[in-house]
Amino acid sequence: MDLLIFGSLRYPAKHQFKFKLEYGNGHKVLGPGETDTDEFAKVLFDGIIGLAFPGLSHLSGDPFFVSAIKQDQLKDLENKFAFVFSTKPGVTSLTLGCIEDTAYKDKTEKHLLAEEDSHWELGEADLSILQLIALLSSFNMVIDIGAYKITGPPAAVDFLYKQIPDARQYVSPDLEAGNHYTFPCASIPSVSFHWHQDNYWSMSSDTVSLGPIKEDPSCCLGSIIGLDMTKTLGENTWILGEMFLRNVYTVFSMDDPSNKKPENRLKLYVGFAELK
Repeated sequence: MDLLIFGSLRYPAKHQFKFKLEYGNGHKVLGPGETDTDEFAKVLFDGIIGLAFPGLSHLSGDPFFVSAIKQDQLKDLENKFAFVFSTKPGVTSLTLGCIEDTAYKDKTEKHLLAEEDSHWELGEADLSILQLIALLSSFNMVIDIGAYKITGPPAAVDFLYKQIPDARQYVSPDLEAGNHYTFPCASIPSVSFHWHQDNYWSMSSDTVSLGPIKEDPSCCLGSIIGLDMTKTLGENTWILGEMFLRNVYTVFSMDDPSNKKPENRLKLYVGFAELK
């Protein structure tokens, strides 16, 4: 994280280090992390800050942002947080309690959640590839800032890659669970997602492709993989991770999930905007 913004406070990262994180399903994440400025170090955080909903907590507790809302700690701020993901130095950022207007163009496209106390899950999603309009349609999509790739049901992902000339399934002991695919690096396919017939949010070629495979530098590994998630997410549900989120400014709007008034549901949404 290059920059953390909490209301009017800005905390640029000062020192870098390496981290390793292992999830319950055995997947591991390796990457760079940062220590914070002296000011932010005074804040008593211990561990990873959860930004999802209480319904996902194995400890039946409120995640950080929900607790901040319930304790009225966001006075004069908004019940929102937003991300910019980038491989460029100094660009990746997280804002809490506000939206960074200078990071995006025009207005934010808002989509209400399909579930109220679970994942950041949107309904009625469509996927287009190679200019084929709505090749896959009307599926649910979990927006997951902790995921790296894009994951979908195995049959749907296999159908998608069959539309790409010379794409084939790829097996390697170096890869995590799931069905992985390659395609020619010289012809990386165009991929876009949209919801409710709104804007098409396209992925850049460097997020559709994860780069050449070692066995054949002319073949690139795709960032979309197939994995059976029926037991955890149900049928016809996908996960959009960082490879998609690098292409958009993403806003998460939350309120107290225990407030079941109908008008409260309108405050729970994910928004996308074009990056500057």
